[in-house]
Amino acid sequence: MRLELANYQTKAVGFGSHTSWNDGVLTIDKDDLLRPILANPLVENADISIAMPGESTRIVDVSDIVEPRVKVGGDAVAYPGILGRTVATVGEGRTNRLGGVCVVTCAPGTDSRRYGLLSSHRPDTAYGDFIEMSGDGAISPYAELSNVCVQVQPMADLDPDGANRAVQEAMLSVSDRLAATTLDREPTDVEDLDMTPKEGLPGIVYIHSLVSPEAISLNPDSTMGTAVYGVTRLTQPWFLHPTEVLDGAACGNFGRWLTWPLTNTIVLHMARRHGKDFNFLGCIMVRTMWEEQRQKELMANRAAVMASVIGADGAIVTPTLRGQRFLDTIAVVQAVEQAGIKTVLITEEEDDEDGAAPPLLVDASEVVAVVSTGDGSAPGPFPPVERVIGAGGPAASWFGEQQPPHGRYGTSHLNDVWGFSKLSCVDY
Repeated sequence: MRLELANYQTKAVGFGSHTSWNDGVLTIDKDDLLRPILANPLVENADISIAMPGESTRIVDVSDIVEPRVKVGGDAVAYPGILGRTVATVGEGRTNRLGGVCVVTCAPGTDSRRYGLLSSHRPDTAYGDFIEMSGDGAISPYAELSNVCVQVQPMADLDPDGANRAVQEAMLSVSDRLAATTLDREPTDVEDLDMTPKEGLPGIVYIHSLVSPEAISLNPDSTMGTAVYGVTRLTQPWFLHPTEVLDGAACGNFGRWLTWPLTNTIVLHMARRHGKDFNFLGCIMVRTMWEEQRQKELMANRAAVMASVIGADGAIVTPTLRGQRFLDTIAVVQAVEQAGIKTVLITEEEDDEDGAAPPLLVDASEVVAVVSTGDGSAPGPFPPVERVIGAGGPAASWFGEQQPPHGRYGTSHLNDVWGFSKLSCVDY
């Protein structure tokens, strides 16, 4: 498969009387973007704000983040399958992307206890998922991007899944509208990702864990998880071409796990090295949250068979969350190594609990190469800010000084198994 990524690099974003992209400037007509969102009977209220790098701004109540992308020609759409969008196969042809821009949805925290989930959201406290746009806390990649923040207040009587649907619809509506501004413009540059294998190079596969909400929500059609072509339920591993992932074939949020890193980090970097350092053979998405050990082993074995059949010599493996999800990931590493494929696990560490806890929840003899992305701690404290962007009127405490996050279970300020933050080994 071959994909052209046409980049429309954006250097400024502001409000205006029409929505357009011209010579690196994205102009947004707020009423234009809000109209379809407010027409949704599941939405009580909505607003749109802009947060630029270096501003004294804190973005809170973060639900998901996507980069605006649009397919050019044909029936396929970026971020396919989710919320009933067409499931036509993506990954070929041309995709326009608004470089330097992301759409951030901000929504009230759901009552995750109804789903048996842990949540970082605590009402009326400065605690949870947030983005710092300036200062020492601006260590996530989003701090360097122009953030179009879509603040959505779903109707109060909705269950968590219904509320999440309303938020996702708003996110995709804005993403589609912004990306469409590129369709009659010349791109800043075009990246040709020709994934034809080259002789003499080792074959590498990327294996990523995706949490399924089915086991805890008992809803096979739930939107509260990262979907593959719209499907979130517990299934056997999915094999995706790298360019399918770059078109958003895996899309959606699970708590603090966001869409943006799937299209902008490891897969993109590996695609750029294809044919030079190795052949990037594909992506294997392994569902987690299996309840029995034999199920974990079965899914891991299926992933290993996939990797073997396509001729992989090596694999990069990344997990999600901790607990059972990490056990699923370790099972994958074991199965792939036992199949004779060398693996590298890229992972966060456990909160060390002041030296009382090991860096990984479990270990295995097959885990021989590990890249640590830290334990979620960050320097601080974070100074007070002039502006807070969130849903439903953020608590006043968000404007004040924030204490530095202590470990992964302390906060979701930075959730990173991909290694995209500015933290170094010295920092943590």
